[in-house]
Amino acid sequence: MGFKKPRSPAQIAQLKSNHKKLHKKTHPPLTPSLNTSAPVPPSPLELAQEELKESKRRGDDFQRKSHNSSRKFKCARALADDLSVKFKEVSSQVAKALKGEAKAVQELEEVHSQAVETIASLKQEIRRQIEEIEIAGLQEVEELQAELEELQTRAEDAEDGLQRLEKKLGKELE
Repeated sequence: MGFKKPRSPAQIAQLKSNHKKLHKKTHPPLTPSLNTSAPVPPSPLELAQEELKESKRRGDDFQRKSHNSSRKFKCARALADDLSVKFKEVSSQVAKALKGEAKAVQELEEVHSQAVETIASLKQEIRRQIEEIEIAGLQEVEELQAELEELQTRAEDAEDGLQRLEKKLGKELE
């Protein structure tokens, strides 16, 4: 299983821009209608309900992204553990082979040295990738948490507004 190459800040900015364009609220084009009366704007209750739906959708997006980040981190950790086990197996095999003839010992020492260097460079690369994934994941989690807090505030404001509207409508209906 391989790693995806980390995204650059420019790629992340482009993805965010594309996401905003895709999810931007679109307004239907103004078409002349046969009805000449003024269009009825949505009620504050409907607006509050739409805001609540949008807030819930964003919360779901946050949970999905957080889960994906966690899954990627766990995969990276598992790969590092697998490499550690393989390193131990290779070291064990090399130690057994060194019990052979003098010429074989010399050749095996060279192979062992190369294996250790390769494994060390692989471990270093894996550590670097894990750190990059952790940094990116933590940054994304912080951004998503800030967005979630903002969405929760909006949802609370929308619920407060909805309750006020319901009270107001209830008084008007009486």
